[in-house]
Amino acid sequence: PDTGHIVQANLIALAMFGYDEEEMLGKTIDELTHPDDLAESKLRHARLAQGLDDHICFEKRYFRKDGGDFWAEVCVSTLKNPEGTVERFIGSTIDITERKIAEDALRHAVGRYLIAKEDADTEVDPYYAAQGQFYLGELYRLRFEQASFDPGAEGLDSLKADLEHKAELLLSAQGHYLRTIRMGEAHWAAAAGYRVGRLYEVLYDQLSAARPPASLT
Repeated sequence: PDTGHIVQANLIALAMFGYDEEEMLGKTIDELTHPDDLAESKLRHARLAQGLDDHICFEKRYFRKDGGDFWAEVCVSTLKNPEGTVERFIGSTIDITERKIAEDALRHAVGRYLIAKEDADTEVDPYYAAQGQFYLGELYRLRFEQASFDPGAEGLDSLKADLEHKAELLLSAQGHYLRTIRMGEAHWAAAAGYRVGRLYEVLYDQLSAARPPASLT
């Protein structure tokens, strides 16, 4: 592929970034990317270009035309020629700014509880902090369940990347649920314990229902 120039953008992407089609085409991914996320973005795209990965999903910040930035979940796949050389990237971008704001608010609420708990003179009810920790787990659980994959239609490299992405989301959700349990609030601890078990049931169900990769049949 070339240096990451955009050659096609749908109406949703144009509205998200605030550009018209003529302005958008020819821009590069790098110039739209927030500088704090540029190094990771370049590294991930370089792995795609070198054929080390066929598919990636990650979170990063972009700039809009008006100078504002927003959080996005980015998924990118490679398009190869018959010789197996990477010719083009095909990507999708979802604005997740509201979700990131909600996550930050929940983390700050939980953080304030933990700080207050360290104060021996302060008695703190763990109910709402445990609720916030549980909801952080719910955010990752929903993303885990929505992260679809189709082994029957993917190459082994893409399948590996998709399974790693699902595993990362599962472990993140599980981590928040376990921290909920450790807070010791009975109601949310019970709910979190149920969710931990349910995570693996969902993964088992999805794997059982998936078609096997064509290369393994």
